[in-house]
Amino acid sequence: MASVPVTDIGEIRIPLFFKAADAGCDSIEYAGETVTISDHTFVMRSPIPLKLGSVLALRMRVPVDISGSPFRETRGTGRVMCECALKDGTIAYQVAID
Repeated sequence: MASVPVTDIGEIRIPLFFKAADAGCDSIEYAGETVTISDHTFVMRSPIPLKLGSVLALRMRVPVDISGSPFRETRGTGRVMCECALKDGTIAYQVAID
């Protein structure tokens, strides 16, 4: 999988939890964090390798300045769109929010 560099638009670190069916056991919830986030996509660090096209069951607490309500926990699904190389050399994943 080719790595796409992440442009410097500022980090927004939001802890998130996800389950990935392609990881071998969809009952395990993994912890990660966003690096950047927008209305329809985010870039995340993951403790496990993810495959392009993997569907993730997501759970995260979105800050009030993004969601408009304090401590709102959001659940949904997302799809891994590409692998990204961060400035520090670590690998992250761009995820489209369904």
